[in-house]
Amino acid sequence: FVKLMGLPPSLGFVQSKCDQCLFLRCDPLFVIIVWVDDLFCVCANEKLRDEIVKKMEKAHKLRDEGPVTSFLNVQFRLEGENLMLTQSHHMETTLERFGVKECEPAQTPMSAGVTLSPEGPKADETVHGALVGSLMCLMVCTRPDLAFAMSVLSRHSKDPREQHMT
Repeated sequence: FVKLMGLPPSLGFVQSKCDQCLFLRCDPLFVIIVWVDDLFCVCANEKLRDEIVKKMEKAHKLRDEGPVTSFLNVQFRLEGENLMLTQSHHMETTLERFGVKECEPAQTPMSAGVTLSPEGPKADETVHGALVGSLMCLMVCTRPDLAFAMSVLSRHSKDPREQHMT
């Protein structure tokens, strides 16, 4: 990890002040993300990308595994000139894990005006926390429409009720 972190600056990349694992190079824009022992490179200029990747392969026993198909539970799919991001596998796994795989789809994640009562049978805090964490991963990466429902649900993390789990 430490060796990988030193590689992008040696190739003219500037480390982001906001995220130490993000490296940028302008003109043309080239982005490198370091995640544990993986590098994720994004560059519109294929020739430059290949040149930088070859230098990185030479400096550290790296190998180019080609276009990314998934990264941190997000699947990538190129459709024409559009890059599609999905977390369908994570979503399916979450639905199955919490026993709601057969639930009916809804127009919105939570109806407007819904309030969750602090009354009723208690739910397991660990299970509730795992549910909130799984949904939070979806919200942050590909499902910003879950933000309101997550803010309402997470208010009850210290004392969840069974009704909050449905």
